[in-house]
Amino acid sequence: MEEIEILRYPQEFKSTELDTATAFGYLVLAEYKFYEYHIKANTKHYVEHLEYTQSNFYIEDIEYMSKRNDTYIYVLKFRDKFCGYVIFKKDGIDENTIYISQLYMNTESRRMGFAKLLLYKVEEDAKKVKRNKIYLNVAKLNEEAIKLYEFCDYKKSSCQSSDSWSYEYEKEL
Repeated sequence: MEEIEILRYPQEFKSTELDTATAFGYLVLAEYKFYEYHIKANTKHYVEHLEYTQSNFYIEDIEYMSKRNDTYIYVLKFRDKFCGYVIFKKDGIDENTIYISQLYMNTESRRMGFAKLLLYKVEEDAKKVKRNKIYLNVAKLNEEAIKLYEFCDYKKSSCQSSDSWSYEYEKEL
């Protein structure tokens, strides 16, 4: 087994010896932590949604996304430990774009450059499905993520709303 693996959930977990239930549990917990970050930061967009306080929401959300044909979930493992994930839709705002809805890395994995690997995986898949643009939203207060996207050549969209909780970034392929 290689040290770093990027596996599509659930498709690539079913054909390996990896435990699909463990991967599902990791995704649910990581998604909770992802939303918890925004709630603690008082990001209005997330705080307004009461369902985020209900534990069933995270389970149902991952189940729903994993069953959609247009949604890809990739989980990154390092030395057999789950470190992060990316969720994106191959059908973004039009037939030429991909939309990254979530990118999450465990705290201890953020400094290891793994988030870049997940972004490169999205770019690789975008090219396979003949998309020429990737876009995403990032919370204005998430400076670490903003630095990552800019380092990976994502550009801030020129049409930003001043009252928005986030910036929109895009990358031409």
